[in-house]
Amino acid sequence: MGNDEIPARDLERMDEQIQGLMNKLQRDRAKNHTAKHGKNAMADPLHLDWRVPGEATALANDGDFLWVGVGNYFGNYLLLLHKPSHSLVAFCPMMARDHISSLTVSSTSIWIGTAYGDHKLLQLPKSPFLSVPQGRWVSLTISPEERAQLVRNMDVRDQAMYAFYADDDARVAALLGGIDPDKASLEEMFILAFSYDASGLDKPELARDWFEHIISRYPDSPWAKFARSALAQNEQNHKDKMHEEELLAKYDRDHNGVLDPEEKRVMERDPGYQNERKIWNADRLENQLEKIMQRFDRNKDGKLDRGELESLKAQVTVFSQAPPEKLVGHKNPVVPLMTKKFPAVTDILQKYDVNGDGGLEAGELKMLAQDIQKGQ
Repeated sequence: MGNDEIPARDLERMDEQIQGLMNKLQRDRAKNHTAKHGKNAMADPLHLDWRVPGEATALANDGDFLWVGVGNYFGNYLLLLHKPSHSLVAFCPMMARDHISSLTVSSTSIWIGTAYGDHKLLQLPKSPFLSVPQGRWVSLTISPEERAQLVRNMDVRDQAMYAFYADDDARVAALLGGIDPDKASLEEMFILAFSYDASGLDKPELARDWFEHIISRYPDSPWAKFARSALAQNEQNHKDKMHEEELLAKYDRDHNGVLDPEEKRVMERDPGYQNERKIWNADRLENQLEKIMQRFDRNKDGKLDRGELESLKAQVTVFSQAPPEKLVGHKNPVVPLMTKKFPAVTDILQKYDVNGDGGLEAGELKMLAQDIQKGQ
C-alpha cells in the first residue's frame, strides 16, 4: 500500500482480530461436536440439498410451472420449475447486472423487472424453456449419492475443507494426514491440528505436531501465538476428557454413559474421589492462573502490576455481572477469580504483594484466587 512499515497499533488490531476469529472457530467446532454427539449424520456445510443456486428474489405462477428469479454472489438467473414433479426444467443466466425483482407471464412471454437499475422491462419468449424434453428435467432435490459424487470431484484441498466444516475429522485425517509438513499450507496445518484435537479425533501427539509445525514455520506471528494457546488448551482438554472417562469407568454402575444423581452421590462420598478431586482442582488452578498471567502481564515482567490488575479486575467485573444468557458461546478467561466482590487493586497489593515489588507474581496471585474461592 506504499507504506514502508505497518504502524504497531494496526498490527495489534489485526492480531486481536485473528485471535478472535480463530477462537470463535474453535468455540463453534466444540459446540457442533457436542450437538452431534451420538449421531452418525454429518453436517453439510455447503447445504447441497436443492438445485436452486441462491436466494429466490421473484416468483410467478404459470399453471403447473413456476418461474423463479434467483441471485447469488456470481450473478442472477431465471429458473423454470415444474411443480407437480418438483423438477428443474430450465435454467438461464441473466445478462442484467441487477437482480430480478419481479416476474409476470403472458401466454407467450415472461416479463422480467430488475432492481436498482435503469433497465427497461425484459421480455423473453417462453417457448425455449417449455420445449425442453421431460427426459432432460432434473429433480430439484440433490440426492445423497449425487452430493457425494460432487464432493469426490473436488480437489483434495477442497474435499478436506468440506470434511472439516462437516465435522468429519476422520475424513480430514484420511485426506491430509500423510502430507509433507514442509509443503503443507497454513490452512492445511490448522485443519489437521484441529481434527486431531480433543474435540475431534483426540490424538494429542498428532495435534501437538501440527501446532508445532505452525509455530516453527511462522514464528512471532498471530498464527504462532494462537497455535501456542490452542496447544496448551488442547492438552488441558485432553486431560479433562481422560479424567471424565476414568470417573465414568469407576462410578457409572449402569454403564449408560452418564452419571445419574445417585451415582454422583456415591462418587462424592468416596474418600478416594475427594482426595483425587483436591489434587485435580489444585493442578487445574495452577493451569488457569498461568493463562491469566500470560494474558494480563502485558509487559512480560513476570508479575501483574497496578495497571494490569486494573485490567484483570475490569474483566472479572464484566463476566461476574453479565446475565448468563449473554455468556453462552464465550470462553471465560478469569474463572478462578470470579466474584462480584473483587477487591480494590490497592487492597490486593496491600494484602497479597508479599515481597513488596509493586505487583502480584504467580504465587501471590494464587493466594488471591484461593481466598476468593473460599469466600464463595
